[in-house]
Amino acid sequence: MQNSALAGTLATNNGPQHHATHSNVLYSPQSMGSSGIHKVVPETTTPFFKGIQSDVKKFVQVLLSDRSVNLVISPFLVTTTEAITARVMNEVGLNVGLNESAIVSDHIPPNIMDTVKGLHVQSKEEHIDKALEQLNISHTTSAELRQKGYAQATAELNARIAKDTQGMITDLLDPNNLEDPTLAFRLVTWLFEHVSWEEPFELMNDVDSSAMTWQNTTHPEIQWMESGGETHTIKHTRSDGYDFIAVPVKETGIKAVLVLPPSEETNHNSEDLNRVLLNGLTSILGKAENNRAEITLPKFKFDYEYTTEHSEAGAIATHKAALNIDEEGADVAATSEMLAYACCASTIKYPKFDFDHPFYFAIIDHENAEKPRVVGMAWIKQPWNS
Repeated sequence: MQNSALAGTLATNNGPQHHATHSNVLYSPQSMGSSGIHKVVPETTTPFFKGIQSDVKKFVQVLLSDRSVNLVISPFLVTTTEAITARVMNEVGLNVGLNESAIVSDHIPPNIMDTVKGLHVQSKEEHIDKALEQLNISHTTSAELRQKGYAQATAELNARIAKDTQGMITDLLDPNNLEDPTLAFRLVTWLFEHVSWEEPFELMNDVDSSAMTWQNTTHPEIQWMESGGETHTIKHTRSDGYDFIAVPVKETGIKAVLVLPPSEETNHNSEDLNRVLLNGLTSILGKAENNRAEITLPKFKFDYEYTTEHSEAGAIATHKAALNIDEEGADVAATSEMLAYACCASTIKYPKFDFDHPFYFAIIDHENAEKPRVVGMAWIKQPWNS
């Protein structure tokens, strides 16, 4: 499994103030009723889905801050970055509470706890070196950082992130941040996840593509894709009028889920949207039977960036993610920088799903079946660059 990039930067109590930035360039399977709509999941039903519950909550929190743009984040990495930050800050005696429930080590998956797989810390102080050694977190020590120099250390890390995200995240880090005299350390995590459709989509011909509309309006700039061989094998469930469609991928332990809301989706509050998305995603994980369906889907690529402030830790975090979906598969890359201061045609009629209005997309890692996580989740407001 490949990794994508999310970088986070930590700061001390006298750290700079944050300004939010957005750009439109980037939590038990349920019993099914006869209607095919599954039952609501109480939050305490099973510990298996606590991670997904947390991930969906994080995604909805960011989404509802601005639904006017395309959005993609890695809730898994945002949460992990905050948790590791809290552990480090607590180890040096600052006793912060970025995410109290995530401070325990069980909530920090071991598969990102080393530099090669997506975690790196640059320490600027000897007491931070000791804290990182105590926590067994690989890092560049303060002495090594001084020896390399801020420009070289930043350039090396930027190059590694660009390579590990296959060029989707570039020039994330600014060496000037390291020059801040109050900076104690920088934590960077990154993740790149690639999925390949088992049954590739086909690009529509010009005539059929020109007849497609997005929210009932033609957009010649959209490249449309359709099911190869007229249908796709899928897993499908429905919740509150939302269709959750898992498209099989070649990679093991991964679910790629397209979520088609009603054409006139209401502006849910966070509790309702959390419930709908959580119920659908946990239900689709438990689906065993396959169906066939026709799918039309726009081809698109975009990135998204936002900044959060954690005043209790004097920390700021910059999160950036990118998403690319085409006929062969999907890629999601995410980074977070935290600065811390101190085959054949058929006559059978199959269901048809046209993703011709705003929709959601999620990549779920369930390789550990007891602790599935959302590594990337997106809201596609419009599938073209503007």
